[in-house]
Amino acid sequence: MAVGLQVDATTRETNNLIAIVYLMIGMALLSAMDAVAKTMVEAQYPVAQTLAVRSWIIVPILLIWALGQRNNLKNIKTQRWKAHIFRAAIGFCAPFFFFTALGEMPLADVTVLFFASPFIMTALSVPLFKEKVGFQRWISIIVGFVGVIIIVQPGSTTFQSAAIWALVGCSAYSIIGLMVRWMSDTESSFCLVFYFNLGILVIASAFMPFQWVPIPLEDLWMFVAMALLAMVGHIFLTKAFAIGEMATVTPFEYSTLIWAVLFGFVFWGDLPEMHVWWGAAIIVSCGMYILYREKKKAKTITPPVTDLP
Repeated sequence: MAVGLQVDATTRETNNLIAIVYLMIGMALLSAMDAVAKTMVEAQYPVAQTLAVRSWIIVPILLIWALGQRNNLKNIKTQRWKAHIFRAAIGFCAPFFFFTALGEMPLADVTVLFFASPFIMTALSVPLFKEKVGFQRWISIIVGFVGVIIIVQPGSTTFQSAAIWALVGCSAYSIIGLMVRWMSDTESSFCLVFYFNLGILVIASAFMPFQWVPIPLEDLWMFVAMALLAMVGHIFLTKAFAIGEMATVTPFEYSTLIWAVLFGFVFWGDLPEMHVWWGAAIIVSCGMYILYREKKKAKTITPPVTDLP
């Protein structure tokens, strides 16, 4: 039995290490996508158009992949149309407002504000899932939002209204994340990804008769790159969470800040101001503590290894 436990522990550690590598690759790719998105928005392409063209590329690829599998269209069969429609509508807001904020703020600043999502998700889990959030986690949520206020600096001369758009996008991202938890009991990961992108395609395409900007051939690479980076990045994230323990892997999502700072400096010469670093330190610390409490909570309800087959 001791040998079996050692093998199980070694396997988990190996899987977690591989998952962390997958996650960090995925976050690097998605950060690169954000950098491309910022370039496109600054080039005066409407945000809805960037999302529409991205979806026009991603959805056919996903559909071809589904048709190529053994179960064919069973991969995207669903009985929860209303939930998918609502998730797509909310999900459209997440990248829409994120990219809108990128047009006016440095990449790293917007990225840091999106780190508030664990606080929002934890707070919303109380009314939505009737989860119990202890006193310590509520304190972490409150302190985390203090970090957000430090970054946004409302009422100061350095306040940027685009920060509000970033926080709205962050809130939308938190809601669709919670919906994954709610829907995953009947919907596969592929089904969730497919209908999410299909919904964005439909919504964003509705804006095209009014907002379309002609795309010169030399700019076409940005749209293709954005779509491929998004798709491959999410594949790596899916692989990471499929084989690794969420509480162990999730903290490495904060590696996004490293890439955001690097891309922001290389392409735009931007470096976060000191108040952003202070706010980021508070947000990341509180987010890590919430993840630690989640991991500790999971251990109390997870059967011991000896009970596993």
